[in-house]
Amino acid sequence: LQNKKAMRLILTILLIGLFKAEGQMVINASQPYRSMVSPNLLLDDYPSAEGAWSLRKIRNAYTGAAVRVRKDTTGQPEEDINFIGNELDTASLKSFLNARSGFIVTWYDQSGNGRNATQTIQANQPRIANLGVIERVNSKVSLFFDGSNDELRCDDLATTVTGEDKPLSAIAVCIKTNENTTGNVLTFGRSTSATPLLIALSFLNTGNDYNFQLRDDANQNTLNTGGAYLQNTQYLIANYSTGLAFQLYSNNVSQLDFPYNRGTTTLNQATIGALRRNTIANWFGGSIQEVVFYSSDKETDRTGIEGNINTYYSIY
Repeated sequence: LQNKKAMRLILTILLIGLFKAEGQMVINASQPYRSMVSPNLLLDDYPSAEGAWSLRKIRNAYTGAAVRVRKDTTGQPEEDINFIGNELDTASLKSFLNARSGFIVTWYDQSGNGRNATQTIQANQPRIANLGVIERVNSKVSLFFDGSNDELRCDDLATTVTGEDKPLSAIAVCIKTNENTTGNVLTFGRSTSATPLLIALSFLNTGNDYNFQLRDDANQNTLNTGGAYLQNTQYLIANYSTGLAFQLYSNNVSQLDFPYNRGTTTLNQATIGALRRNTIANWFGGSIQEVVFYSSDKETDRTGIEGNINTYYSIY
């Protein structure tokens, strides 16, 4: 009996101690409670991307910088700009630029494959800030491509996209700023040949169509969707493969469904902001915030991937 009373006393003391400890945690809390577990990001829910470039953090396991920026001033120094939480550290960017313009040297790949998109030629680097004012679209940070020579290139795709594997590319923002120029947003191809080209996604000034060009060693198809776009308007563009066909969506609306058996083509190059075939190039004039691509059929994941992007960027 005495043992039972002792046990009850001990339990009572422990419970009182727990309630006091819990109260102490609340009383001493100087900051609002925050979960230690980060919410799932785009590549957490839809992993295995071959390349992923974004001005927001899209993979929790990624610990690197977002971009490397060159300041347009004497000496033209460069600096990596990181994320704070899941957002670009715009305070550090503005502090580094000190009211000068900033240009992108490297857009870091968040897929985990190390496929960074770079530009060493200063005149060809897209802009992230103009005289200290950060480029934005719909309040979100963006990169501005001038339509004359700006592009970022990744020459490290190796042989990951081959045979019947065809990439999904999701471009969060495309704003056509020059009506007199055909805007080539994104291409996947081979840097060693002027002919083979897998995908070239463009906006056409003629008829304001989306243009989708497909090419392999034996075939070439250039397709105008007939879907008009508006100048200076934000779009989310996604193209993906169903195995023997290419499909193109704009703001979650189908623009193109084209049967096309590409056969075997090995790619080693992705170009953001230009149509690139070896020494041949045409450039896009406008803003891009995010590009993600996969070397697999993502038909069943398309709405989820686009929904994640649209939730953040509020495109449609």
